[in-house]
Amino acid sequence: MQTLVYCDIDGVLHRWPCPPAQMFDPLCIARLESVMRPHDAGLVITSTWRLELPLKRLHRRLGPIGACLMGVTPEIDDPFLKFGRYHEVLKYQERNAPTASRWIAIDDEPGRYPDRINNLILTDPRAGFSEEDALRLSRWLGQV
Repeated sequence: MQTLVYCDIDGVLHRWPCPPAQMFDPLCIARLESVMRPHDAGLVITSTWRLELPLKRLHRRLGPIGACLMGVTPEIDDPFLKFGRYHEVLKYQERNAPTASRWIAIDDEPGRYPDRINNLILTDPRAGFSEEDALRLSRWLGQV
């Protein structure tokens, strides 16, 4: 069964805020990659970075986790839509994911997803993807 990890960038793959030279933190990226790789999970970017960088350039910026990159979510530009990022994930799932696929999102902003969903890992934006986040993702990916 294919698992997709929907990933934000700011506050996940590097702490936020941070200087440009510290963006795409190799430590955060390595933690995520070390958890995803054994589970053969695919990566889909949800961050607004997807609107600024072409996919090839984004792939390069992601370093070793770029090998898992499957795509980016579509943009739903509706200021009145609650939980916009969640709806973008659902739209990607509908268009691209096998019906048997599972998904989990990693984000630092709780307001982008409905309360109490069990497939969301909220990171501390001041730290990015931490060891604790990696453990939570590993446990979730290990569930059958």
